[in-house]
Amino acid sequence: MGTMNTTNSSECPFHAGRMPSAPIDEALLQHPPGSWPPGPSSRLTGWSLLAQMGRDLPAVLTRWRQAYGDLVHLRIWPEHQIVVTDPALVRELLVTHHDAIIRWERGVQVFSYLQGNSVLIAERAPWAAKRHALQPAFAPKSVKSFVPTIAAAAGAAMERWQPGTSMPIESELTSLAMDVIMRMMFSSAIGDEARSMETAVHEALVEGNAELFWPASAPDWLPWKRRKRQVRALLRGLIDHQLQARLALPQPEWPADLLSRLLALHRDDPEA
Repeated sequence: MGTMNTTNSSECPFHAGRMPSAPIDEALLQHPPGSWPPGPSSRLTGWSLLAQMGRDLPAVLTRWRQAYGDLVHLRIWPEHQIVVTDPALVRELLVTHHDAIIRWERGVQVFSYLQGNSVLIAERAPWAAKRHALQPAFAPKSVKSFVPTIAAAAGAAMERWQPGTSMPIESELTSLAMDVIMRMMFSSAIGDEARSMETAVHEALVEGNAELFWPASAPDWLPWKRRKRQVRALLRGLIDHQLQARLALPQPEWPADLLSRLLALHRDDPEA
């Protein structure tokens, strides 16, 4: 199936029982309402598709899109899944029907291990309440105040990156991102503590990404999960250290960073 030429109409062409009034690509008719779009063979369980995604997600999604089009059906027991890459249909889902969408339960389960019930994990009413509470701290004017901080971190990185020398690009970009986070969140430049956090975050992401494509998670108390437990304890310890140091200061002396904003918000409205 070739690339779909969808319209900008808010009418979803896949609502059961009706088709859009606007002209549609012939390819769209290959899976009318009530039928699944084409997709790769799932065999017995479809878990082999998870293994493919776990090995190289961008490559396999690109391959499926080229083979089957902008809507790809995956049968991964016990669920059916649709991969949507057409921009108009993505907008239809995430904007027009955002209130009917929930995040993939498996992803929430894996990442809540570190995220808890944060705004990145919460759904629907709890998510809306958290987002509403956080919104003033992340309004455009507030975010613009961090531009000098971000520029300073980028400038420090550029001084380290000398022309003509080789460097591990992934590690360097991770260091830059962590430096920006440390300066914006904790008003501190990257140091030994941030390096430890950088390593822990990287290991947590690698572990989480691998686990994301398993049908289920083994209990975290098992012996081979020891490093995962250590990483979470390290991250929580580093954050708790920054938190206790900030709370030890009188509030008028708090620096104007994200941690101060979040603490002030928490004191004003703990439930949010």
